[in-house]
Amino acid sequence: GVFNPDLDAEMGATAQLLNAAGVTIFVVLGGHHAILAVLVGSFESFPVAGFVTGGATLAPDAVVSLVLGLIAMVFDMALRIAAPLLCIVFLESVAMGFVSRTVPQLNILSVGFIVRILGGLAVMAVGTGAALRVFGHELDGVMLQLTAFFAAG
Repeated sequence: GVFNPDLDAEMGATAQLLNAAGVTIFVVLGGHHAILAVLVGSFESFPVAGFVTGGATLAPDAVVSLVLGLIAMVFDMALRIAAPLLCIVFLESVAMGFVSRTVPQLNILSVGFIVRILGGLAVMAVGTGAALRVFGHELDGVMLQLTAFFAAG
């Protein structure tokens, strides 16, 4: 583990790699520009030290639909990223069950851990590119939704 001062916690090397990849994708897609544009746009909608009555108000339905849309997007993204690894772990467990029945003298616990670790690392190595594409696509959609929401407000 490596200490991460941003989170004030210890992180594994894999978590640090994925964190750096996520930040890189965010910056490459222009997320920092979108956040600044939304921030500037929010001052146009809600001026500093200004309170407008009878103006454009955000409907509660719009806020609820935005939050539900973002939650659905995060859930969909999590499933698309985790599904390949879960399938590989399931298939590995089934294969180890067959090997356990076929060769009872083999210590499945010691062999199974190594096979599971190697399988997980292989899927992560192969799936990192796909995960980065999923993050990029979903982050672009989130930024567009937030920009449209605050522009309408």
